[in-house]
Amino acid sequence: MALATAIKLYPGWLGVYHLLRQQYRIVASAVGVGVGLLVLPVLVHGVTPYVDFVREMFSGRLYPHTAEFNISVTGFFQRLLTVHRYGIAIAVQPMLANILIGGCSLALVVLCLVTRTSDTREPERLLGYSLWICVMLLLSPVNGYYNLVVVLLPVLAMLRWLEQHPNRRVLVWVGIATCYAAFSPVGRGCTRPCTPACIPVGVWCCSRRRCTGYYSIQGYWCI
Repeated sequence: MALATAIKLYPGWLGVYHLLRQQYRIVASAVGVGVGLLVLPVLVHGVTPYVDFVREMFSGRLYPHTAEFNISVTGFFQRLLTVHRYGIAIAVQPMLANILIGGCSLALVVLCLVTRTSDTREPERLLGYSLWICVMLLLSPVNGYYNLVVVLLPVLAMLRWLEQHPNRRVLVWVGIATCYAAFSPVGRGCTRPCTPACIPVGVWCCSRRRCTGYYSIQGYWCI
């Protein structure tokens, strides 16, 4: 977590999760390692390169915040309600965009805070952690779909939960969401057309009670 935060910053959001679970040793070790990872490069190169990088990132000149690959809440509402060169806004209302970004971000934070974090059972604990991972991706203002690889953990946690608590409705939604993630109708990162047909089959196989957890998950990802 410390290394990821030093590189991308937004994984530090997961430190709040560990604080709420009173896992102070994890937080302390992450802070210590993170400070070390930040101090050593500064001693060698100084702070100027890092200040310039942050200034360029948040100025909008270096990172295309409104491009289609920005999956964050910020990117979504800026594409809809601000003028940009990646598409046509449905309305030019930058103030409304900022209000919606702030409101949705606050709602996501509240959702994480009110969700029970003290459950130590499996896979309920993993499901709670998965919620924080998904919210982390949405809150970061600069976050491309190339980071969606981290949602593999939430998918695996959901499959584990489905194995213990068979629920056809949840299974259908997991299949639909996984299909959309694997074969989005927009963007340049679409996978092969056969992928949407294979993934529901894998999800269905995982829901069979005769399959053990290990082999069902292995079969899901092989398919």
